[in-house]
Amino acid sequence: MTIAQMLHLYYDRLSTASVFLEQVESEFSPYKNDVACVQRSVVGLLCQLALTLTHLKETLPNSASREAMPEIYRTLPNTASQDIRNFLISRDLSKLVNSMKTDIGRFVK
Repeated sequence: MTIAQMLHLYYDRLSTASVFLEQVESEFSPYKNDVACVQRSVVGLLCQLALTLTHLKETLPNSASREAMPEIYRTLPNTASQDIRNFLISRDLSKLVNSMKTDIGRFVK
């Protein structure tokens, strides 16, 4: 896999994660401000990836749309279900960022 292909892959994944974070941020929760901070960081990463892809003369991928998150996950019936969903989003985003760090680090060495 080339660095450009890897950056495209991570751009797509982060873009999708951003859609999920946006939903979490839109709901009332005690950690809404924390989610907003993480969302801004993800947007910053997307901008850096887009800039890097532009410098590599690559076509920018399309950002994920609202349809990336199925409606069933948007309209969860209670707070407990939302908390579980939010935990899973956080866990998966953390794994994604750690994987991204490791993979891109291999090209930087």
